[in-house]
Amino acid sequence: MGEAATAEEEGELVGAREVIERCSPKRLSIYRKALESSASILMGRRESIEGLELAIARAGEYGDLLVEAALLVSGAVGDLGADSCSRAHVRATRAIELADAANSKYLASAARLVLLAARIAMGEKPPVQRKIVDLTPLDQLGVMLVKASHGERVRVGSMRGLSSKSFPRELLWALGLVATRCGPASAALRLSLPDSWSRALEAIPTPPVCVDERCRGDNLEGEIALDAAGYYRPPARRASVRLLGGLTVSVDGIAVPISRLGRRHAGELLCLLAMARGHRLRKHEALEAIWGDRDYVRGMQKLYECVSTLRSILGGRHDGMDPLVSNRTNGSLELNEELVSVDIDELRAELDGVFEQEGSDRFLLVHAARARRLYGGGAVVGAVPDVTGAYGRQARKLRRTYSDAMVSAASAALREGRPYMSSLFARSAIQEGGRSEDATEALVKALAMMGRFEEIREMWDEYARSGRRGGAAAEAASTFDRIFREALESRGDDETEGDRQPDK
Repeated sequence: MGEAATAEEEGELVGAREVIERCSPKRLSIYRKALESSASILMGRRESIEGLELAIARAGEYGDLLVEAALLVSGAVGDLGADSCSRAHVRATRAIELADAANSKYLASAARLVLLAARIAMGEKPPVQRKIVDLTPLDQLGVMLVKASHGERVRVGSMRGLSSKSFPRELLWALGLVATRCGPASAALRLSLPDSWSRALEAIPTPPVCVDERCRGDNLEGEIALDAAGYYRPPARRASVRLLGGLTVSVDGIAVPISRLGRRHAGELLCLLAMARGHRLRKHEALEAIWGDRDYVRGMQKLYECVSTLRSILGGRHDGMDPLVSNRTNGSLELNEELVSVDIDELRAELDGVFEQEGSDRFLLVHAARARRLYGGGAVVGAVPDVTGAYGRQARKLRRTYSDAMVSAASAALREGRPYMSSLFARSAIQEGGRSEDATEALVKALAMMGRFEEIREMWDEYARSGRRGGAAAEAASTFDRIFREALESRGDDETEGDRQPDK
């Protein structure tokens, strides 16, 4: 909870921190800093932890399941506060797997609650679990939140006896979560809370900052750190890059003018890095892609100026934190993912979720719906000269992956008996030109299930007029004709392929 320690306890904590820093700076020290800042996230005072991704990666590397699960839950709560619900969903799902593997019932319940909150914040309405006898208190809070999202009457049941004084500290953060972070559902839930619970929320203590940080004046958002000499260290600025549907950049929530991105090819370099896997490029690759210059020595000045401009756009360096990392050892450039978020990452995570959920249609459709919403018009094309074609290859690969995911989702929606949803996914796949036979078959089946046979006829007419019936396309033409014919015959239409003539 981050409650204030006594002077004696604080002295012991300081000593423990010094031992950790001295003995295990690359593992335990990273965990300590992230976990001490987690209280501020759980209590809604901040939305992110500096070094969180590094701590999660280190925990995964060493197999520290409980630490990784706890950090993922904290990160997911912060994502909810920052309206990054898809990322919260991904983190909470992973935290459930880790907590179950470590046999931590409490952490698993906490992760399930955050997952429910993320789904509800995205507009979903998870089914209500009616039997709540054997559920943990955190799971019961989840049931209450789901009922509130459905507009049902919320009852607190066996938890009614909890008051502002007896409300367990390990549940108080969760009550704050369900009561404040899920939009209309939270508002509906608050109306049903007992007065003692409302008083408990009002009595939530303000977490003190960890030893590495100090509050600045009445700033309730960020907690500002001092360096070892006690000097003020400004917080690193955080940038968001969007490529899907058009290039936009914002820093600390403020949009960057497009004109700035045009200086010294800064926008072009940003696009290349944002699209690249791992957001990493060799310097010679950037030179060739933007300027077509294979003379590394001669082009270094151009690249240096471009990198300097892009750094200033993304927020510059702060206390060793650099939004654009230049590695002289291996000659690479890399976006610092702790300071720069890219929407392509969120899309790729959802697309991976589609393929990983094969066999579980309900979850597959959840990931596919988010991917379709994120994709928009696809990755921006034309902002980069792309002399070498590197950017274009990545964009086309992303487009193919998206098309395949939409086809899989269209088939899953049919199996779930949701033809309208299937038609949306299938049309998205056809629009992107991927797996046309499978996408067309799913769309035609969906239209047939909805009784929209005239649209099927129009599609067949359009296909016939396109003239794609000879040569190497003969086999594909036969497949398409079979798809249309079977759909029309399902209504009792006796028109055959030989009788079918395109409208004049």
